[in-house]
Amino acid sequence: MKIITCTTPLLEQNMYIVEEGKHCIVIDPYYDEKTAVLLEGKIVDLLLVTHEHYDHISGVNKFKELYGCKLLSNSKCDNNLQRPAKNFSKYFEAYYEFQADLQKPDFAFDSNYSCSADELF
Repeated sequence: MKIITCTTPLLEQNMYIVEEGKHCIVIDPYYDEKTAVLLEGKIVDLLLVTHEHYDHISGVNKFKELYGCKLLSNSKCDNNLQRPAKNFSKYFEAYYEFQADLQKPDFAFDSNYSCSADELF
């Protein structure tokens, strides 16, 4: 088993890719060109999120689209994943305006971002 840690530009948080052969699980998914290279030829079997904040979930829908994988979450987190005010995507761009030490990523934030779990535990 191999664990790859990727630091994302969103608040410099970490995404983890846990690999076993060609199969992997992604924790706190974020998607960009670097992620695409790391996952080339891999099968993403499952997504997990540690909690529902935008910087930890912003890649969920892209991963589901590209890899057909499922998101596993608990029911409270899932409820907040579906609500932009609760997952903080609604406020994320404004948050960056107050962070002098962070360089704003060169992409647009999705202030209405939501996703949902496919399976609950």
